[in-house]
Amino acid sequence: MKIGSSLRAVFVILCERLSGDYGGTIEHFSIANEDITAYCLNLIYKELEVLKTKEKKLGGFNSELFRKKYVDECTRLGYTINPN
Repeated sequence: MKIGSSLRAVFVILCERLSGDYGGTIEHFSIANEDITAYCLNLIYKELEVLKTKEKKLGGFNSELFRKKYVDECTRLGYTINPN
């Protein structure tokens, strides 16, 4: 999968373009890599729901099994996936 490469490229550009002084009590705005990763993993999980509607088109693809394994593997990597 090229998800990581695609996201990395966009985040690198965004970091460069959004970097700077925004005044106020926070001189520089930054988002921790761990927060971004967890957020993205949860968004991906949420969007995997669409696979349910495409199971027949995907030759009987078991979307529930895939989503369960996705959650399990994210958990093994130390990330919590919120199923809601």
